[in-house]
Amino acid sequence: TPKGASPLLLINTTNTTISKTLFLDTRAHSGGAISISASELPDDSAHKVVIEESVFESCSSTGDGGALHITNFPDTTLSGVKFRNNSSFGKGGAIAFRCPDNSCALQIKQSDSDEANSELTGNLAREAGGAVHWLHQEPSITPSEVTFNNNDAYYGRDIASISETLVYIEESEAKNAISGENLSTTLGGATNSTSKDLLQSRFKEFKSGSSVGTKLYFALSDKYGQVVRTDFRSSATVTSISSEIQEGTVSTKIQNHERITNYGLFDFQGLEITTEPKSTLTLQVISKAPISDDSQQSDPQLNWQVKVRECKRGEIKSETGACYECGEDDFIVSDNKLDELPIFLPYSLDVNDNRCKECPQNAYCWGGSRIGPQKNYWRTGGDSDEMLACFNDEACL
Repeated sequence: TPKGASPLLLINTTNTTISKTLFLDTRAHSGGAISISASELPDDSAHKVVIEESVFESCSSTGDGGALHITNFPDTTLSGVKFRNNSSFGKGGAIAFRCPDNSCALQIKQSDSDEANSELTGNLAREAGGAVHWLHQEPSITPSEVTFNNNDAYYGRDIASISETLVYIEESEAKNAISGENLSTTLGGATNSTSKDLLQSRFKEFKSGSSVGTKLYFALSDKYGQVVRTDFRSSATVTSISSEIQEGTVSTKIQNHERITNYGLFDFQGLEITTEPKSTLTLQVISKAPISDDSQQSDPQLNWQVKVRECKRGEIKSETGACYECGEDDFIVSDNKLDELPIFLPYSLDVNDNRCKECPQNAYCWGGSRIGPQKNYWRTGGDSDEMLACFNDEACL
């Protein structure tokens, strides 16, 4: 065989059976023991490989598939096969299965003769899929007929594939994901639906013009609820795809809305949304893999609603729609040109004027609508900014 090739190459083979064979300590670039492939996917059903009651032990590859590498082959069956302590420097500590044409089949099951389970034990992949890594077409694995034990990989201790879903997770779950925990364990099953509910709860009283101050994590999750921790290249973008604006005509602006994945996670802390107060937005976060990258089969995305609240008492609405709270220090606003106001405004608010005013004489101003009389003065009510001298100093606090 060529240098670096598998010890056993099966190319365009027909009706091949390998039975009760030991593959021990063999090495190759991809497929440490066997490489099965078809140069062009055949149309007939004669192209079939069956491996039964055999053992692959301590085989290794510098690429993918520590013991077995299958590419674009119509029909492969592993029956009662044991994969023990195999390793790959890439993906698939025991098995790497590739099917770009989506017309292949790999079945892993128990032995037909004595019903002994197939077994994948102690296999190791440096990148993904401690036992099995697949692309394009999922293998058929019957859980009751296949045993996984003590396999390990950076991502996907037993099985790994590609990202299929984009999910929202809390910071604590993100830490678990970075350490390699399965999302279905940490979240009780993170799905697109549960993510939407959690996000909408978090964004139900959003202030226009404000940013997300805490961590906002989205994770690329595979078919098995695992974060695709080997993805450091995909990008994600948050956009507004629809809005229900009850009043006003301001346009929606989203800042800090692009990220590159890190350990399969996107952190959108600092995401800033400015739109018409008292409106509803539908936001979408969508992830894209680099060109010629097989880490995603599609573009995972997640939509959720943002309920934008009204500007509250003590805040002004600028021409962009942002709600700003008046600050503490005195400053005179001579007109009502809201687009010329600074971001931090040091005044108490007259809600009817929709502008900040100079802190009244004989008053304390603490920002927003928080205003109170100085010593020996009183005010006529909670909405008044007029400070009156006390008739009796002892009667005033």
